[in-house]
Amino acid sequence: MKKQLLIAAVAASMTSVAMADVSISGNYKATVTAQADAATTTIQDLDMKIVAKGTAGTATLVLDGGNGASSDNNAFGTVSQLSMSTTILGLNAKMGDWKGTSGAHGLLNHSGLSTGKVELSTTVAGVSVAAATTSTNKNASVTLAGNVAGFDVKVQNATDSSRMISLSGDIAGVSVAMERTKQTGGTNTAYSISGSTSGLDITYAAAKINATAAGTNQADDNIFGNIDALSGGEKATALQVKTATAFGPATVKFAKVNGVKTNSVSVTNANVTYKYAKTTDAKAKLSAKVTFKF
Repeated sequence: MKKQLLIAAVAASMTSVAMADVSISGNYKATVTAQADAATTTIQDLDMKIVAKGTAGTATLVLDGGNGASSDNNAFGTVSQLSMSTTILGLNAKMGDWKGTSGAHGLLNHSGLSTGKVELSTTVAGVSVAAATTSTNKNASVTLAGNVAGFDVKVQNATDSSRMISLSGDIAGVSVAMERTKQTGGTNTAYSISGSTSGLDITYAAAKINATAAGTNQADDNIFGNIDALSGGEKATALQVKTATAFGPATVKFAKVNGVKTNSVSVTNANVTYKYAKTTDAKAKLSAKVTFKF
């Protein structure tokens, strides 16, 4: 009898494991860069996300790994984000450590890890409302998002003078986006205008950084490139053209950051992106980036 009960208990536990709603996804990137008179470099990055859904909520675990800046130089297996989502009294609730980004359009974005964060959110009359506190900031941060006169508007840290305002919409078939935030020493503003014609997707973007510290950490593959060092009224502009070719999607970009120009051409074939980039007073770089998602 005891043996039968033990077998039944084991079978029940195995059934619950088999039926658990667990998903695993990830993204691996490896970039090889060659430049004249410089050593060839290889940067790898692997991020893995594990999501487990239960009756009380959803738990999310993110593992970082690699030797590149995008992985924060973490060895693989480092737990960088751990959070749980559930509902409390009809409100969406999220607790734990996770990364967030200020700015909705990749113009003045600043991303970072919030630890010990508790966020409650809901929707009121079509407006998304979220309030959050962290272990490093006792004051609540409020985020509002909604549509106003046909434009999507998002205000992060709405009750603070450093609030980030993001706006986007279409005017006569042309897409426009804007970001504005006030940092130490001044206000940072950026905008972009996008449209399509004759098979070409064209975007022009400009930014002016008036603050003494930019408060941005753009990745090199964003429209301006890295503008983290800009301050005190310095500017950045970029013209980007995308089109389809027989080899794959191609992108041509002309960027100017505080007077320094970078022109680049890239083509993506299957899961490999080949890129040529030339910056003022520097030798050209050739790179190949392999991306694998699972």
